[in-house]
This record gives sequence, C-alpha cells and structure tokens, in this order.
Amino acid sequence: MFEKSDELLNDALTLTPLAGTSIATWSEDKRKDFVNVFKQRSDDAQTILARTAYLLLEGARKHYFLSPPKADALKSKLDITSRRRGYYHQEHGRAGELQNIAALRAAAILEEFPSVIKTWSILQPEVAVQMKTRDTLVAKLKQLGLEFSELQTDIKLSDMDQDMTIGAFRKYVEDVRDKRDALIKQMNRVAEQGNTLSRQIDKALYAGVPELTTAVTKVVNMHIDRITAFGTTTRRIEERVLFGDSQAALDILKTFEQDELEVGKEVKAEFTTVLAGLGLGKAPRAAKKIKKSKKA
Repeated sequence: MFEKSDELLNDALTLTPLAGTSIATWSEDKRKDFVNVFKQRSDDAQTILARTAYLLLEGARKHYFLSPPKADALKSKLDITSRRRGYYHQEHGRAGELQNIAALRAAAILEEFPSVIKTWSILQPEVAVQMKTRDTLVAKLKQLGLEFSELQTDIKLSDMDQDMTIGAFRKYVEDVRDKRDALIKQMNRVAEQGNTLSRQIDKALYAGVPELTTAVTKVVNMHIDRITAFGTTTRRIEERVLFGDSQAALDILKTFEQDELEVGKEVKAEFTTVLAGLGLGKAPRAAKKIKKSKKA
C-alpha cells in the first residue's frame, strides 16, 4: 500500500510540471486510489500537526510561559479538534513513525527556548535562584534514595557471622534500623523543602509571560487551523479528482507539501521573534538590538 502511495504522490505532488490533463486521463480505479492515498496523507499530516502542537504546549508549560488555566484551555481546544477528526490517539500502523516526525519538528522549535533557569534568570532572577536550590534538593533526594536502596534492611541469619553474640546481633539490627529511620527523616525533610520551593515558584510564575502566552496561543491555534484546513482540502481533492476538474485538483496538490512544511518555519519564527524581544534569543543580532534599546 505504501509503495503505491509513494508512486501516486510522486505523480501528483512532486512533479510540478504535470499537465492539467494528466488526471483527466486516469482510469476510475486510479482516481479512487489517489483519493484514498491523499486522504491517508492528509490524516497523517493532521496527526503530526496535533502531536506537534501538544509537545509545543507541554514545553511552553514547563517553562512557565503561560498560566495553567490558559494552558488547560488551549489543551482542551486541541483535544476537541483532535478527537473530532480522529487523531487524538491514532492506532494505525504508522502511529509510531508519525509521533517521531512530530517529536523532531517540536524539538527543532523547542531548542530555540533557553533553559528554564536561564529564562527566569533574566525575567525574575530571585525565582531562578529558587529553581537552582530546588534542583539541588532534587539531586540530594535522589542520592538519599540511592543510599536507602543500598541499605540492607532484610536481615538473614544465614548471612550473618555465625560466631556473633546475641548482644552484637541486636546492636547490628538497631544500627540498621537507626540508619533507615535517619534516612527516611532526612528524605522527608528534603522533599518538604523542595515541595515548599515548588509551591513558591508556581505561585510567582503563575501568570506566565504575556508576550509568550500570546505567541503560544497563536502557534497552537495555527496548528488547529491547519488541521481543519487539511480536512477541507481532502474533501476538495476528492471532488476535483473524482469529478474531473483536474486543473483545480492540481492547483491544490501543488501547494500541499509547501503548506505542510511552512507551518514549522512560521512557528519557529514566531517564537524566535518573541524570545528575542524579551532578551532570551540565541542570535547575537537580537541580543545586540535589545542591548541598544535598553540604553535608549
């Protein structure tokens, strides 16, 4: 099926000089095959768009770019669009491949984001200090957990020194219990400190960044609009190809791949511009312009 898909798509999508009469000369079976292949291609594109939007929204949320209510509202809107069109949890055999494509596209955009701590070191330095402290506590908690897992709490008499006195054995058991209790208390204390800091950070950054909230909202809506547009395109292709308006079908086909690729460029440009305006961009030119505007 996929070999046939590639052959048909190459005929209609990649050979741009294709004459307007070519589809008109196709047999009825070839027309139907093309429509089915195009529908699968459109379904795949919509799946990729939906998954990419989810990953971008998740990344923006982890960076505290937008408030939880606004993030939840955008996710709900994306959920509705995905479920309505059947791409929420797609089960067909290409699902894994499509997920990988979406992950690569999202990664290319998310790599433009500076680290969470770097972002807030610029926007709210005091919060960035709290984040660093929390990260230190998380690392310490992992180390304590490792020590706890290595502590021998299951005592087997067969593993003990058979010449050990009862008094020495009791002392050994008490030492193990004391170490275990001390580690548990220390882990609970570190965890509570980390949780307290997390609550403080969440509260301080609850509102997000207005400029980035606008950018994320625009980007997610852009993906939703493209998902809807691909559905409309599929219906138009079916009508044009099956009912003989071949030139109109070709006009749509010639822009299909371009539309599919351009969305990634538009999204990346959107975030790059906003990040640069906040002093978070990677490009030296952007940093230089921001520095000049501060002097002004």
